[in-house]
Amino acid sequence: MPDNLLDGLRKSFPSLKIDAMVITHPPHIRLFTGFSGSNALLAVTRTKGLLLTDPRYELQVQREVRNVQALVVHDGNFLELLKKKAWFKACRSIGFDRDRTSYHTAALLKRIVKPARVKPLSRVCEPLAERKNQSAAKALTKAAAIADRVFQRLLSVISPGMTEREIAAEISYFLRQEGADSDAFEPIVVSGPNSALVHGTPSNRKLRPGDAVLLDFGARYRGYHSDISRTVFMGAVKPKLRAVYDAVLESQETAIASVAPGVRARTVYDLAYGVLKRYGFADYFNHGLGHGLGLEVHESPRISRDTTDILDEGMVFTIEPGVYIPRIGGVRIEDDILVTAKGNNVLTKSPKSLIVL
Repeated sequence: MPDNLLDGLRKSFPSLKIDAMVITHPPHIRLFTGFSGSNALLAVTRTKGLLLTDPRYELQVQREVRNVQALVVHDGNFLELLKKKAWFKACRSIGFDRDRTSYHTAALLKRIVKPARVKPLSRVCEPLAERKNQSAAKALTKAAAIADRVFQRLLSVISPGMTEREIAAEISYFLRQEGADSDAFEPIVVSGPNSALVHGTPSNRKLRPGDAVLLDFGARYRGYHSDISRTVFMGAVKPKLRAVYDAVLESQETAIASVAPGVRARTVYDLAYGVLKRYGFADYFNHGLGHGLGLEVHESPRISRDTTDILDEGMVFTIEPGVYIPRIGGVRIEDDILVTAKGNNVLTKSPKSLIVL
């Protein structure tokens, strides 16, 4: 895949019956231009591109922006400036992402580009984002390696009496020490009965002997995200939770083994679900099996019951089966997977054998 993804975007214009497109979603702007600021607008025609942002990012634009012209707007509205520059002159139809563009911006765009037609579109940028080029795959691999190092450090820190919040704070601290720009998302640390909360918030609960401790966190590196989950145990493991752990691990490994170009994402989900059903735990698996990773923590493809996505080389996503039994606890094991020409590469390398601290 070429680094200049704008070429891929422009190739879609004829089939979409548009002459230009306006993009406001920051991750998509970064995908096409390299710009990491939080306030910008990207206007793309069949022959040129223009990034508009505000004065806070004047130096940043000079350092980051590629493939397009960039202008810093000191006053006024981005779209008004496009009108003043007749940027859409001779364009008969201008598209925008209806899922990522505010109602206000869409309405203003419609007024400014008259008599051209404004066309709401869906999933135009996502197919370009989900197939990672070499530089994106390298950043995702680095983000995964950072998460792995953090997990290894946690194993020597976690101990009875620590609170979930204290462990979450250690994760954030370790991530930055290991080279992350930031957390990929707020870390999840839940223990004992709390580990049955799929996306529970770290609390002041103190770890106790016999607890399952579910850890879910990731690194943000050069804009790209990793996402890893491991479940460890404090002292003796309850027989029920050991059975759950073995089932979740087999479910995940079965799913990962099936990942290859051309495979239906639904097939991967079904294989994981089938293992949990065979062990009697399917009713406690209540979320999708995985989600795409990139400049966003959650993007396409989706690995779920109702997905129609087909796996392709360059896609990166999580595989994360889990079982969550109320009042007993939960187990989730999550890794980041890169689809390769011949199969897949597991980017996160942390051990998955049952760990007792």
